[in-house]
Amino acid sequence: MAKTILLADDSVTIQKVVELTFMDQEVNVEAVGSGDEALERLASLAPDLVIADVHMPGADGYEVCRRAKEARPGMPVLLLVGTFEPFDEAQAAACGADGHLKKPFDSQDLLRLVEELTSAPPAAEPAPPQTPSTEPMAVAAAPEPAA
Repeated sequence: MAKTILLADDSVTIQKVVELTFMDQEVNVEAVGSGDEALERLASLAPDLVIADVHMPGADGYEVCRRAKEARPGMPVLLLVGTFEPFDEAQAAACGADGHLKKPFDSQDLLRLVEELTSAPPAAEPAPPQTPSTEPMAVAAAPEPAA
């Protein structure tokens, strides 16, 4: 079954590189040029993964990540960052990013990361807190020793 990636990057070059990287894979790449476009597409597309540039027009990659995680908590999000652009690890963690990749990147690194992120089981929802029971607990009696 083909996977779908939503790619948000204002660089047409990066869009083409990502599309070419997955050309021979069972992956559909939906590329958009801004964070705002990515947020619009999230409403109608159910991607298996979002890849978002940290620095782009409109909503930045951190905001795209945060909103994607709100919409679908188990969906992985990979952030892209330029070599000479600042990357905020704390902000990436706060928005729930599953990883980041520096541009320019090796296509094999991207393939490996996408495979890891899309084949991992979705994050489990935390179990609701258990309230202590006020009823007495039944305790099994120990067997009598044989005489």
